[in-house]
Amino acid sequence: MNELVSIFNDDRNRRILNAATGENGISTKDLANKLNLKSSNLYYPIQKLTELQLLEVVGTRQVKNLTEKLYRSTGVFQQESQRININQEYAKQHPELLMALFLAQQQDDRKAYEVHLNKVQEATVPEEELMTWVSNSVKIPGKQKTKFVQDFLSLIDKYQVTDNKDAEEFTISFSMYEKDNN
Repeated sequence: MNELVSIFNDDRNRRILNAATGENGISTKDLANKLNLKSSNLYYPIQKLTELQLLEVVGTRQVKNLTEKLYRSTGVFQQESQRININQEYAKQHPELLMALFLAQQQDDRKAYEVHLNKVQEATVPEEELMTWVSNSVKIPGKQKTKFVQDFLSLIDKYQVTDNKDAEEFTISFSMYEKDNN
């Protein structure tokens, strides 16, 4: 599981998976151009992502005397504007992936909290901008879970701005799972 945590803690891996979504696949060279990275820095991560079945080889193409593999995200991991979706079949077969993602998110949150707390200690953050922590249990009928998530994401979209230079970026973590009442 530590390997999966490190895979998802690496922004480069997430960028590779997001960039390799085309139906026909993408070569390492094209991926490097798209991500503004050197091809040599992609071979190992691509190999690891392929071994974990997060990337798949969907074809090859001949460039002069070289055969390039074409890679595509398996759809197991899809990140749309920081929203991560994992296909259910993969999640059933690889529950450790879910735990790794959860732990990776927790680590990202911890880093953000540390930065923010340092600003608070240095008195560079006004009191009204202190962190808000919400943890809540809610009972939702099974058929309403999907609507609840959609409403939550719509609320985020409602407040999301891209053209306001005064807007501040905030991290919101949301996970939904059945509570163990034992």
